[in-house]
Amino acid sequence: MFPLGGYVKILDEHVDKITSNYRHCTFNNKSIIQKAAIISTGPIANFLLGISVYWIVFIINIPSVRFIIEDIKLDTVAAIANIFPGMELKSIDGIKTPDWNSVRLILMSKIAESKLILSLSLKGSDKLITKIINLTTWKFNPNTQGLLLSIGIVPVSSKISSVISKVLPGLSGERSGLQSGDKIISINRGKLNVWTPIIWLIHSSPNKLLQLDVERNKQLISLTLIPDSKNEKSGETIGFAGIQFLLMPLKDQYKIVEQYDLCDAFLQARDKTYQLIKLTLNIISKLIIGDFKLSNWSGPVSLAKSAIRFAESNIIHYLMFITLISVNLSVVNLLPLPLLDGGRLLFLLIKKN
Repeated sequence: MFPLGGYVKILDEHVDKITSNYRHCTFNNKSIIQKAAIISTGPIANFLLGISVYWIVFIINIPSVRFIIEDIKLDTVAAIANIFPGMELKSIDGIKTPDWNSVRLILMSKIAESKLILSLSLKGSDKLITKIINLTTWKFNPNTQGLLLSIGIVPVSSKISSVISKVLPGLSGERSGLQSGDKIISINRGKLNVWTPIIWLIHSSPNKLLQLDVERNKQLISLTLIPDSKNEKSGETIGFAGIQFLLMPLKDQYKIVEQYDLCDAFLQARDKTYQLIKLTLNIISKLIIGDFKLSNWSGPVSLAKSAIRFAESNIIHYLMFITLISVNLSVVNLLPLPLLDGGRLLFLLIKKN
């Protein structure tokens, strides 16, 4: 009854001692079609779970954020394509992008592609403008920057402010003299903006001296911070200071809610599941031919981690996380590789022929 993964052991005379009364029930005595049906039930169940949960989510509602561009970084592929702040992204290569999460999913599948065709609208206008982004010079490193930032786009979204909400005891933030309520104005005399998030600066500076200009009680003071370091599972060393920042809420004008009736919700669930399947297959194919590096896989993984964090307060994001995992499992399990269900189906096909 608990929604946890498990393994179903198949009754087989080759590995189990079977009495004559149960021999007709064993897997090895079934027809090839029956064996294929049994093997396929796992991936099919994952697929059906994914589309069913999406169906429920679209009936309840999905809180999302419109993909409106807040800023464009100079000398990036987006700037070269003459995209500017205030535009709202409507579709990528003909695929509708109602929110920024859908944009991120599509961009993951476009790694190693040569171009992007964007349809955008100006503020207060329904007229669509087509822009082509040349991706031949696009370089994406998930360890140093986000997917959208690497293209040169900052969408309107909830952001972390430079005001400290909490300082954890015993860590470098407290040792530097930072206090709750402090507002960090600059780091190493560089003004903070959307392109230099504080957390990224700290993460990229383990054991390095950072000169902070801090506003406290309407007075400007200077402090020195040397972030502590820790090793990630990936082998990367990052910095951390044990400080938390206030989250700036997003204005209602940028929020949207996707909600449909029973029939339309099912169609939306079908389309969304299809997009996830295409994305997974696209990434797997690029991994095989070498266009996609395993290090880039942190994109979907980080998306899942974000969903887990949201699960603490939002059941919708938790359900979407379940769907993401289920659909990916259904696709990966059907790959024609040994030990996977797809490999067993392949062997059945070879045996039949």
